[in-house]
Amino acid sequence: MHTYHFDIGDSTLGPIGMCAQICARSNKDALARLRRAIRDAAGPLKEISIGHRGSVSEYINVYFEPDNLTSSDIDSVEEGAKAK
Repeated sequence: MHTYHFDIGDSTLGPIGMCAQICARSNKDALARLRRAIRDAAGPLKEISIGHRGSVSEYINVYFEPDNLTSSDIDSVEEGAKAK
């Protein structure tokens, strides 16, 4: 097993950053596991309700497209992760 660290977006360069760490046997397996995790946890859209200002609802929508993840989003691989 290896530990794959994904760097997707960079909040030092833009307004939103995201990273993920996945234990897997290969790049292909790591990508599949991360895509599945994003779909299960957030789906294509994560809506965060802020509240109301008068009659206006305030919110933040964050959109995910897991199929656009590629192995180039992996910024490091650590050998020898132990599966639990």
